[in-house]
Amino acid sequence: MRGLKKMDTPILKGYQLFHNYIREHEALDGKTPAEKCGIKKLVFIISR
Repeated sequence: MRGLKKMDTPILKGYQLFHNYIREHEALDGKTPAEKCGIKKLVFIISR
């Protein structure tokens, strides 16, 4: 990803979660990937 000093960063992990579960996708008729898979509730555990 452009502008990152290293690839192992919490920002990338957060963006991957957002993109793969939360963000609405045009190819899925405006649904999120989680909705399309039948996932009703997402719980994220943040660890340091």
